[in-house]
Amino acid sequence: MWATSLAAIACARPGASNGTGSTVPPTPGGSPETSPTQAVPPSPTPSPATQPAITAAQPKVPVSMVRGPDPSSTVARAVDMAGGLHGLKPGGIVLIKPNVNSDDPYPSTTNPAVVRAVVEVVKRYNPGRIVVADRSNASYNTLRAMQRTGIYEQASAAGAEVVGLENEEWVNVKPQGASHWRMLKVPRLLLDADYVISVPVAHTHFLAGYSMALKNWVGMIHPSDRNLLHNEQPGYDPSNDSSPPDDVVHYYGQRIAEANLPRRASFVVIDATKALISGGPFGGEEVQPGTVIASRDVIAADAAGLALLTYLGAWDAVSKIPVWQQPQIAHAAELGLGVKSYREIALSGEGVDELETIRALMA
Repeated sequence: MWATSLAAIACARPGASNGTGSTVPPTPGGSPETSPTQAVPPSPTPSPATQPAITAAQPKVPVSMVRGPDPSSTVARAVDMAGGLHGLKPGGIVLIKPNVNSDDPYPSTTNPAVVRAVVEVVKRYNPGRIVVADRSNASYNTLRAMQRTGIYEQASAAGAEVVGLENEEWVNVKPQGASHWRMLKVPRLLLDADYVISVPVAHTHFLAGYSMALKNWVGMIHPSDRNLLHNEQPGYDPSNDSSPPDDVVHYYGQRIAEANLPRRASFVVIDATKALISGGPFGGEEVQPGTVIASRDVIAADAAGLALLTYLGAWDAVSKIPVWQQPQIAHAAELGLGVKSYREIALSGEGVDELETIRALMA
């Protein structure tokens, strides 16, 4: 009984549409054929004995935090300060993955202006193809949700293809190193892209505690896996208005981190032009930091985002758990998905008066 009710709460809500509007043609029935299973090698993680000590001379991962009134210039500046889109070569396929879990306006979903700004930055690198894609939860048609949020219009106007992943090919992969997933089904596009950019929004979440770059990858696993994620969750009566308990945050954090194993993001741009500091993902208490965070490291980006949410007064599941003890962060670090501590991060900022406080919260 619990599994059924939780899946319904996680994937739907009163008034949610399952894709019967008229602005976009309904999704054709049926699922594309699944390709043979692929094994995905784990990220290399040195043993403690061989792990090199972090020294002042060793390069650190750049993370930028930029505040400004114009998303276009703010995103461009943040990307540049974080070292640019390192590794993006001309002629390649670039996948941009915003948060379009629903058709709610930002900050429940990513700010369309931020998505457009990311597309514009990518164009400077002369890619062969730019695709903005996501898979909304099962209550929504993704393309229709993208239209209603404004992401479809903004991404298309900037020159990107816009794709709802419902009708794309999905493939089974074995996420080696995972202890909670024996198999995950992910879009072929995720594996085929030459460069993948995650563009989440900074907000709290009624089950996971918070949702940013690591959590954004739940949109890159098939709805059948997402249902499994929710159906096996510990007994808890969730509320969009209440900070979730530690055991629920831990449950989701472990599995969310492992959802990044098939293919981690090449670069992260966190939209904190607006943010939720309680509630989420379906609305909550909004603040307007006017900020963008950028990094090539998914863990470093989330760590900076968590520090910002804590500074802004986020609920207990964020503010009462130190950044590096957050289950999503801690398990992702164990899996070798990115940095393991603040000592490996070089944080820079522009227009952020509270930057030193952010540094202290990240330490």
